[in-house]
Amino acid sequence: MRKTTCLIVILTAGLIKCTPEPQSKFQDVNAVFTIESFKEQKKLFGSKIDLGTVLSPVFIFFHDFLLFVTTIGLERNIFIYNSNDNFSSVGSIISRGFGPDELLSVVRMDFNSNGTFWTHDAVSAKLKRFETKRMNDSLYAIAHETVSLNGPTPNAFLLGNQIGVTTQEVVPLTRFYVYDMDGKRTKETGDYPSYERDIPATAKVEVYNAWAGIHPDRNQFILAYEYTDLLEFYNEDFELTKRIQGPHLFVPEFELKDRGGHQAMKRRFDLTKYAYQTVVCSDSLIFLLYDNGETVSKDDNQDEAGHFSTLVAIDWNGQPLSVYELDHPVISICVDWHKRVIYGLDRIESEVYAFPF
Repeated sequence: MRKTTCLIVILTAGLIKCTPEPQSKFQDVNAVFTIESFKEQKKLFGSKIDLGTVLSPVFIFFHDFLLFVTTIGLERNIFIYNSNDNFSSVGSIISRGFGPDELLSVVRMDFNSNGTFWTHDAVSAKLKRFETKRMNDSLYAIAHETVSLNGPTPNAFLLGNQIGVTTQEVVPLTRFYVYDMDGKRTKETGDYPSYERDIPATAKVEVYNAWAGIHPDRNQFILAYEYTDLLEFYNEDFELTKRIQGPHLFVPEFELKDRGGHQAMKRRFDLTKYAYQTVVCSDSLIFLLYDNGETVSKDDNQDEAGHFSTLVAIDWNGQPLSVYELDHPVISICVDWHKRVIYGLDRIESEVYAFPF
């Protein structure tokens, strides 16, 4: 009996030893991680915040003690709520339009220490720096700076005294276009990730769609990819410093279609997997809304499929820290780092949920 037991132990040990380590199919990946790599795995329970009637919300942002909700199709672009006063309405700002103090859309807000903030208007391909003022119980915002970029610019962000844009053009085929604060393009730099599949340049810009998260000091940033669980870290010179992958280690799955004589990405039901959606950063933590490599079926509600319930937390060294399962799926997140509360937007219900962590 003892010999049999020893033999089983030896065989089991051999099987464990021979279990292959998880690997990435991408080139030049510095590290990989899996769900088991996270020190903390926890379910978070959310509570609905009473904001009154919220129409056509798109994204949410948080700064100091204020919650900002951006909208589409309304007269005003941004609605503001005070988290220190039971989320009472502070007011709405920035009319929709083409004027100097107006915007057509708000897809990103970056806040400055002097009380001003930058907005990225993806429709007009402009970044504007606003200051909010109150007069006679009315809240309004004045634009102090405007930077016009060569569109389209679905993902533009500030880094130091430069503006980075994840490219949407194929000539030249680079990862980033860099602009100065006058809107002049100063640099075209960076390479797309690569693996064994040869992807046409005209499809590559869609296949490698990614979201940028910026360090509060604006001296480094992370790119989180939409169709593969790949994460890349860059310095203030737009140089790649680290590439990691996880937690499910999958490559983009897609077909090709003809679009005006060029090959383009075709997302296919039950094939194309989804990874990261939103990135929010502090000086020590990075939160990423994640879809677990799920696919979308023809029978799925497409609006519901765009809402995710997994949140991945890593640090600026790429170390996996926590994975949270939200009890309510959301499509956009922001964080009150001081009170340790994650806010999540449900666009279907037009509601915001609070998840203490």
